[in-house]
Amino acid sequence: LPVAIRTYSSTVAVEQMGAVEPIDLDSVLVELEKVMLRRALKLSPRNRAQAARLLGISRPRLLRRIVQLGIVDQSPNLIDDDDDDDEDQDDSADNDPNENQEHESR
Repeated sequence: LPVAIRTYSSTVAVEQMGAVEPIDLDSVLVELEKVMLRRALKLSPRNRAQAARLLGISRPRLLRRIVQLGIVDQSPNLIDDDDDDDEDQDDSADNDPNENQEHESR
């Protein structure tokens, strides 16, 4: 008998038994993408352009997907220019507000 006929009855029997559970393809693909992004970032620490090349995508697309999927880059010593700005703001927040009042009352 042809394969289509031999397997048709077994496929129908399995479906009738309820043994086939639905596959959420979107969630499977998202998880696979996360695994691949993490692997590329691990293979090229501190070099996202190289990670993008490994994946065959552009660097902006890699960065966008990292943000969209909530992936945290575990690369050691990753330099981020925004951190320096935050420290400057924190220094001004440490000033005692009473000091300003003393200077104003003099």
